[in-house]
Amino acid sequence: MATTKDYRIGEFTFPRGWFMIAEASELDTHRPLAVRFFGKDFALYRGRATGKVVLLDAYCPHMKTHLAAPNKTSYVIQDGMGTNVEGDGIRCPYHAWRFGPDGKCDDIPYHKGEIPAAACVKSWTVVESLGAVFVWHDPEGGEPEWDHPSLPQWEDPAWVRPKWDHLGVLQQHGQEIVDNICDYGHLSPIHGSTVARFENERRLLARLDHPHIARVLDGGRTEGGVPWLAQKPERYVRRLFIVVDKNPSPVAAVFDLDTEVGQADFETRLRVDEYSHVRVVSELSDGTLHTDSRYVKTSGGCSAPPNRDSPHLIGKTMLKLAGELHMDQPVAADVTVLHPNDTGFELNQQTVMYIPPHFVRSIRVSYAGRKVFDAELDFSVSENPTFRFNFVPHGKGELRAEVTDTKDAQFVGTLAVG
Repeated sequence: MATTKDYRIGEFTFPRGWFMIAEASELDTHRPLAVRFFGKDFALYRGRATGKVVLLDAYCPHMKTHLAAPNKTSYVIQDGMGTNVEGDGIRCPYHAWRFGPDGKCDDIPYHKGEIPAAACVKSWTVVESLGAVFVWHDPEGGEPEWDHPSLPQWEDPAWVRPKWDHLGVLQQHGQEIVDNICDYGHLSPIHGSTVARFENERRLLARLDHPHIARVLDGGRTEGGVPWLAQKPERYVRRLFIVVDKNPSPVAAVFDLDTEVGQADFETRLRVDEYSHVRVVSELSDGTLHTDSRYVKTSGGCSAPPNRDSPHLIGKTMLKLAGELHMDQPVAADVTVLHPNDTGFELNQQTVMYIPPHFVRSIRVSYAGRKVFDAELDFSVSENPTFRFNFVPHGKGELRAEVTDTKDAQFVGTLAVG
């Protein structure tokens, strides 16, 4: 079985996140459940006092007895009417040490003195949701960074609740499951599938901060409390380069900016062909260079076939405001070009021939006749290229986008502002 090291996705064997470890109904007997995840054994149970779900490391620190292994001979379990769960704690079936839901030993029947602090096991963060039990796993010991899986419809009687199927254990790394799902190329030869549409993209927000000048934010996330670097004549971002290291053509976009952009942050969607660093490099008006990167774990984006449901709309260019309009202040706007952005690596499922490259090569955006930015693009930008940018309106005017693709077709989109 491949390991995390083999996949080059970090030093830790298992990733950070929420993981489903049991159906909630499996704990309704009040007997502990022995489970194994992340290469470790655990004792999972529902407390009899409050119904709280508890997950502890499995082995008692005293003599390394498994707290949840099936056991009918221990008098701890016999006296407990078939369980060693007591209140919201659990007793070791060997010497009857009791551990609370926090993992600390709170009772040793034959010991009347102070209980050593070392008499404890790790207690894990678990939640009950969607009829299942989820644990937060972080190999570095951090607190949950996002909410556990949930659906508001779960408590709505108008919806039917799903049932979980136990599919057994696969002797393979979890990353192989993810890779298989997004591996477009195997669908036809292995499954005989004809694919009408397949997407494998990542949203990228590239922005300029101070003092951390260049910043890549994967998935469009923002980081509060850091002001944007304003575009001032005395010091502004002159160019932005977006690079995907492992893509067939690494330079995805080059933005040539003016002070009319107001603040140099762009958001777009990229194709990523394999696990790769995505980088943004900024060149300031004083000639200095600044960079940042984010490692992105996805693959297959450059070989996924685009949607061709409306070929007559190819080239349609649309502009819209994405924020409130205030004169003489940066205003967010979106430009979208309907275009397949063929990479040349996609396979036609009917002819089994490669589709020739055909993508948007450049976009030039201006307001009231003044340049906002020019962008030179490659096929790493996703189908129907969309860019969120800023511009500074000094009065009523026309926001205009001029687009050219690799067949030298030209398209124009306009928006009256003010």
